Amino acid sequence: NEVFSSGTPVIVVDRKIENENYSAYIGADNISVGRIAGELTFGMVNTETCKIVEVWGLMGSSPARERHQGFISYLNSTNLDYELLELHGDWTGASMTNSIIDDILRFDPDVIYSHNDFMASEITRKLSALNIFKPIIGTDGLSSPSGGMELVKNQTLASTVLYPTGGSEAIEIAYNILSGENYIKSNVLNALAIDR
Repeated sequence: NEVFSSGTPVIVVDRKIENENYSAYIGADNISVGRIAGELTFGMVNTETCKIVEVWGLMGSSPARERHQGFISYLNSTNLDYELLELHGDWTGASMTNSIIDDILRFDPDVIYSHNDFMASEITRKLSALNIFKPIIGTDGLSSPSGGMELVKNQTLASTVLYPTGGSEAIEIAYNILSGENYIKSNVLNALAIDR
């Protein structure tokens, strides 16, 4: 707010803020990310009733709230009779404690949806150490080593939802601002499903 009010252009990437004090925003629609995860979940269930675990990112963050909103919205639009267990992490693999794994084991879900690939990968690692294999959907789908694309390719995850980072768009908009050219204030990037 202070930088923007001083006249310096500000580009906000990834996370929304609570006001319009920025030059441009770039980020994916997290409600859409959640809906896509809901579609993937629905496609993995072979019965009309199922048990689903949703592993949240940090509770107070807008991406976690919106991913949950989209996920539930999609599931409720189907004829699926589901039971949902919501567990809470903090976007890191380390937040997938033995206590969370115990909760997953007790619930015995048909599908697990994680708000990011780090947590999803750690859940897979801990469950597979117990010889338990569940379809797990992550989010982010980065193409880096150990990123979501590789995790799907090597079958660590059943699928992931691409959450575009917006880096090239940020550079383009910064160039346009500095050059005095036109640019769009709100830039919503498309998410998409990544599977085998």
